[in-house]
Amino acid sequence: MNSIDAEQSVIGGLLISPVIPRVRATGLISSDFSDVLLGKCYDHLISMFKEEEKIDILTTRDWIERKVGASNDFTFDFLASLSDNCAGIENIEVYAKHIRTR
Repeated sequence: MNSIDAEQSVIGGLLISPVIPRVRATGLISSDFSDVLLGKCYDHLISMFKEEEKIDILTTRDWIERKVGASNDFTFDFLASLSDNCAGIENIEVYAKHIRTR
């Protein structure tokens, strides 16, 4: 399994079904991501979870714009592509552990 595939699957999976406690239980942190942008997205999703915000593609994009300003990095199309290319959440812990041990 390629690390970037696992990284995209974790973020995409969280945008589809925000099972953040399952992923956090693996010990995954943003610095484990080889793709800095995906690591930042992970941090944003964790912050949204802590603030008890609803998480999906649109709410995530809007939250990032509100908290850190408009960004060309976290567009709706970018976040949607992560969700579209996600392998699913059934094995999200496996993907998170893969990122940690790469």
